[in-house]
Amino acid sequence: MAQIHDLPSELVETIIDFLYNDIRTLKMCALVCRAWLMLSRYHLFYNLYVSASMLHKLKLQLSMDPTVLAPVQALHLYTPPVPYAHQSMTDNPIHPELLVILFRSLPLLRTVKLSTIPVGPGDAELQCNRLPLRLLDICGLLKAETLCRTIAIFSRVELEVL
Repeated sequence: MAQIHDLPSELVETIIDFLYNDIRTLKMCALVCRAWLMLSRYHLFYNLYVSASMLHKLKLQLSMDPTVLAPVQALHLYTPPVPYAHQSMTDNPIHPELLVILFRSLPLLRTVKLSTIPVGPGDAELQCNRLPLRLLDICGLLKAETLCRTIAIFSRVELEVL
C-alpha cells in the first residue's frame, strides 16, 4: 500500500503552494510528515508579524531552533497601540543589538517594516552588514533621534536595485 510520503515531490509542492493562503490547512500539512513540514513552513513564515514585546521570545525561539524561522522573507515589527495617553511608546525602547541579532538570523529576509518601534541607544558600531533588503519601511517614529538611531542600524545595508 502506498504511503503519503511516497507521493511525487512535484505533486506535494503543487498542493502546498496552492494552499499558500490557507493558514489552518498549512498547519495541518506541516504535521503530515517531515517532507511536508519545510514546504508548509515556507508559506506559514513567509510574512512574520511580531510585536515589540515579543522580540525577546523570538530571540529565545531562534536560539532553540534557528531553522524554524529560516523561511521568513518579510518581517513586520510593530508596537501595539497604547491605550492611555500618559504612556509613551518610548518607555521601553528596543536595544539595537536585539534587532541586529534577529536580522542576521533570517537568511532570506528581504523586507523589514518597522512601525512605531522605538530603538534605544546602543553601540554605534553595531550594524547589519550584507543584509540584502529590497524594502525598508520605517514609520511612526515621532522623535528625530529615534529615527536616526534606527537608520544607523541599516547604514551599511546593500540595497538591491530592481
